Amino acid sequence: MYAFIIKRLLSALVTLFAVMTLVFVLVRIVPGDPAQVVLGDQASQEAIEAMRIRLGLDRSMAEQYVEFISNALVGDWGTSMVTGQPVLAEVLKVLPWTIELTVVSLALGAVVGIPLGVWAAVRRNKLTDYVTRV
Repeated sequence: MYAFIIKRLLSALVTLFAVMTLVFVLVRIVPGDPAQVVLGDQASQEAIEAMRIRLGLDRSMAEQYVEFISNALVGDWGTSMVTGQPVLAEVLKVLPWTIELTVVSLALGAVVGIPLGVWAAVRRNKLTDYVTRV
């Protein structure tokens, strides 16, 4: 039992690390300069360069990645480029609705899925069994 739990926890950690790495890479390969996006088209080159330094874009990718992972692990998810608020605060603000949607979806899935599963089991190898497996 403990081996199963340890295996699942390690699997979850590997998945979390992979997702964090994917997020880091995807944000970095989006076309355009993030500093220019934050400041707008009318910003001076000096202001853009100052923003690049503030955002840490002047450092190597390896340094940015280590900082990204370490900040994420301690709950410092940075500042939203849209609202200027901490990202963690923005996420926590909408978390109740996310949980509500999840609970409603699970309940709806159970209310529909369990009767369909029973119906398919009772009518095994018939058309209803094959249709409900889709």
